[in-house]
Amino acid sequence: MSSLRIDRLVKHYPIRTGFFGTRSLHAVDDVSFDLAPGETLGLVGESGSGKSTVGKCVTMLEPPTSGHVMLGDVDLTTLSYNQLRPLRKKVQIVFQDPNDSLNPRKTAGETVLEPFVLNGVATGAEAQRLTAELFEQVGLKPEHMARFPHQLSGGQQQRVGIARALASNPDFIVLDEPTSALDVSVQAKLIQLLKRLQADRNLGYLFISHDLSVVGYLSDRVAVMYLGQIVEIGSTRQVFERPRHPYTMALMSAVPSANPLERRERIHLAGEIPSPIDPPNHCRLVSRCPFATDECRSRPISLDVVEPGHRVACIRSVRGEIPVPEFLFASSVVHAPRLDAASIGLDLE
Repeated sequence: MSSLRIDRLVKHYPIRTGFFGTRSLHAVDDVSFDLAPGETLGLVGESGSGKSTVGKCVTMLEPPTSGHVMLGDVDLTTLSYNQLRPLRKKVQIVFQDPNDSLNPRKTAGETVLEPFVLNGVATGAEAQRLTAELFEQVGLKPEHMARFPHQLSGGQQQRVGIARALASNPDFIVLDEPTSALDVSVQAKLIQLLKRLQADRNLGYLFISHDLSVVGYLSDRVAVMYLGQIVEIGSTRQVFERPRHPYTMALMSAVPSANPLERRERIHLAGEIPSPIDPPNHCRLVSRCPFATDECRSRPISLDVVEPGHRVACIRSVRGEIPVPEFLFASSVVHAPRLDAASIGLDLE
């Protein structure tokens, strides 16, 4: 099974500025990471940071402006449409809103059966049998195969989306906010399903989410994005228990406490967010960072090692000039509340 490697990925969108002029919106700028089979990389950041665009480029739903998407030794960005088609099944995606991503004119069974036919895996009765097996694996009943999306609950729709992705027998799945539209009890069941499927199939997940508690529970490593760039990446324990970038610290301080009586300090990032149409060449957090100096405004950004496996795009943090606030250790924020099914009385089997 091949690994997935993203190397210096860039995605710019042209936008019109007047009758004849065009400029570029920098959605993703110089993003690199790798993903091994059976591993989960959590991708977090505020809305507009470029997380979903990265996911679309990884699956080649959006062609990158530059950079490389390496599946093993094959660079997907250099392939023609016909060359790319047989490799698409190796990297699939589950979208945020299943109601929008499912064809309302097709039953759930037809939706999941289609990849078997398109990929030449099976047809007829054999395809029906494989579809029924997938429905059982994702926790759906045989009668759900005959239902249209509007006849299913949100959790059932998302399970159909997962089954559709699995029908191609992928090595990697991009999970773009797969639980954000679901209530907590359904989230817990779906997360447990994803963990079980990963263990059974050795799947690699790129897990895109705003919910740090879910990311902390599911991910082996975490990458933090801000304005199109990764500003911190490391193991889940490193990023959650010792965040080194000021932006990551601010994210962690905003995690709600499981204790309603706990009063927690917040790291507030005041100031204006730079325009993604004309982003600065230096650190993009400078206009909001309480630790910024003139040096931060004069040097290009780069991800530097602060400890083995942990890289940060902050020159002051790399030199140890920004201590991690003690309240991040003292409160439960460093152990973000996790989806403990037993604690909320769920039967996940």
